[in-house]
Amino acid sequence: MNNGRAGERNMVRQMEGRHIAGTAIGTVIKVVVAAVIIMYVYRFSMTAYDYGFRIFGEPPVAQAPGETVTVAILDHVSTREIGETLEQKGLIRDAGLFYWQEKLSAYAGQIKAGVYELNTSMTVEEMMEIMSAENETETEAGTDGAVMPETEDSGVTEENGMDAPVEESQP
Repeated sequence: MNNGRAGERNMVRQMEGRHIAGTAIGTVIKVVVAAVIIMYVYRFSMTAYDYGFRIFGEPPVAQAPGETVTVAILDHVSTREIGETLEQKGLIRDAGLFYWQEKLSAYAGQIKAGVYELNTSMTVEEMMEIMSAENETETEAGTDGAVMPETEDSGVTEENGMDAPVEESQP
């Protein structure tokens, strides 16, 4: 009978050992999974913070004086397409970031079609301000949208296109 009881004890010890080993392995797996989850949450948080910071504080692509680039914006072009154009021209780093910068700015939905002279030393906000401003022809336009013609005494000369003093004729 001693052999039977000894065998039972060995069997119980083996089962306890397997249970302890299984519990230890399960605990190690849980700790590794938790560490991986924490690592990904940390990386996602840092990426989200950096992206959020860039939305409101992205520096210009180049230092002053920079390079002047001509950009044409057509009617009915999406913000994403404008961002892609600016990125292709080297004026911004990230077209996707431009989309959110425009949506969260005071210039949201106000960018107008036109041809603009932008500089690589400008911030995105400065570019949006220029692209959202009234064009000179628009400010000179009457209520019917026609450009107001220059008057004779406006001082603009054909030779230089600049204001020149108007000479008054003596009677």
